[in-house]
Amino acid sequence: MNKPSAQSPRSPLPRAYPALRHVLRALLFFLPLLLLFTVAECALRSMPNTYRIKSEGMAAAAPELQTIVLGASHTLMSINPALLTTKAYNMAGVSQTLDIDCDLLATYLPQTPGLQCVVVCADAGILFDPPLSQGTESFRCTYYNLYTPVPRIGNWPRFALETASYTGAKEKIKSWFRGEGPQIDAGGFYTGYTPDLSDTTAFTIKQAAERTAYHLSKGFKHLDDNRKHLFQLYEQCQKHNLRFILITTPTHPLYQDALPDSARTAVSATLGEFRGRPKSLVLDYSSDKRFTTPDFFDLDHLNTRGAAKFTRILSKEAGI
Repeated sequence: MNKPSAQSPRSPLPRAYPALRHVLRALLFFLPLLLLFTVAECALRSMPNTYRIKSEGMAAAAPELQTIVLGASHTLMSINPALLTTKAYNMAGVSQTLDIDCDLLATYLPQTPGLQCVVVCADAGILFDPPLSQGTESFRCTYYNLYTPVPRIGNWPRFALETASYTGAKEKIKSWFRGEGPQIDAGGFYTGYTPDLSDTTAFTIKQAAERTAYHLSKGFKHLDDNRKHLFQLYEQCQKHNLRFILITTPTHPLYQDALPDSARTAVSATLGEFRGRPKSLVLDYSSDKRFTTPDFFDLDHLNTRGAAKFTRILSKEAGI
């Protein structure tokens, strides 16, 4: 009897075809979306960008720089380097936290051979903040990662693309449609808070309570970490024989009245840690009566007129 011939094994290819078709369909579906996001990302990155402008300005100024100003919006809107007697650049940024200040200073120290002093702010608007990556404006981490030379901030996949942040992308697109470019001058100072835009009639006790509550929304749980960052900044200055100038900027009397005693005590105690230290100068302007309502844009930011007044006072009293 003839033995039945052995059947050759079936080719796996026919079975693979349906799976391949599914893959191709998925690619055809996602490819337009990928293309759309790529175009959107490129468009967002091509728009005028404060962080890129400040990084390029700082790099250009670095070789002759004598003073670096760090901090959040309070110093960004309060210190105009053009009115200082030293060659200065304002590297402060909106919601910039002290951990980022440390990274910025460490990054730029090798590029600033003539640096003499560093101005740092330690007020209620910054001492109680969480790291930027954990705060309400964490989307700004993307801008530091993409447009500044500091080490990566936060989770890289999350803060790697501008399109990953709906809030940031929306605000940037709105500004672009309104024709509003970054209002940053050659010294890194924000010029947008002009006196004519200040709505001083809106200064109320209720508004002051809301503003201070915002600054204290995380309580005191980040205070110790922020104090450590201040000491890191001071130690960097000591290591490079630089003056460390620790300040608070002027705030409206209504803001000061609304600030809880516990917060005022914490700020005062922090400032006290640096008084009397070598090459350290502490200047508290938070309740300075030389500043009145016409000097303010809102309850805790000066307008450009108030900033000019403050910068001249700081220049004289700090010797910068």
